Amino acid sequence: MKKGKSDNLRFARRLETVCGPKAKGAFRSFHGHVDLWPGPAGKPPVDFSTVECLISAAAVSGMPFGFVGNEYTGTR
Repeated sequence: MKKGKSDNLRFARRLETVCGPKAKGAFRSFHGHVDLWPGPAGKPPVDFSTVECLISAAAVSGMPFGFVGNEYTGTR
């Protein structure tokens, strides 16, 4: 990963292939950065070992990424 030189989403797709078929589509581009979504569209949520692989691969590669999850937005 080269800061300012690499396409983050393209690089993330390569990381997904390293982590196996369950990881396909786990990363998404969101406002110019890459996020790890809890469940790719049309698929069940990614299992723990796949998420662990994706996080480890991203961390080792130096790829900047974030998490998108459910937040409570209701009122009491």
